[in-house]
Amino acid sequence: MNLKLFKYTCGVDERIGVFADADEAYERRAEVDPTFHFLPVRIDEIIVPGYVITIEPELGAAVSADRLPTEEEIATLDRAGLRAFLEKHKVEYVKQWGDDRLRETALTWVGAQNKGDAE
Repeated sequence: MNLKLFKYTCGVDERIGVFADADEAYERRAEVDPTFHFLPVRIDEIIVPGYVITIEPELGAAVSADRLPTEEEIATLDRAGLRAFLEKHKVEYVKQWGDDRLRETALTWVGAQNKGDAE
């Protein structure tokens, strides 16, 4: 899915949102800022001539409730991303653990979830 970058302007407030097209950017404007649902807001697609803006979601945003992350996605996470992933899924860990131990724990959790889905 190709995502586009949109700038929302309401008075002096400016926000950035990422959506598939202008219609979706308008329909989901309250997700960017709840007040945008009630107030007039200008929505412009951000275009940089001569460049392509690439939007890649972070693991937490990319992984929906119906899809578990792959080993490759977990391998790309830094310490903060691993901790956020484990906290999101209520997996216990020790704050002093290094990246390797956190990654191993995340992979073990995903493996257990995949095994449970297969049964």
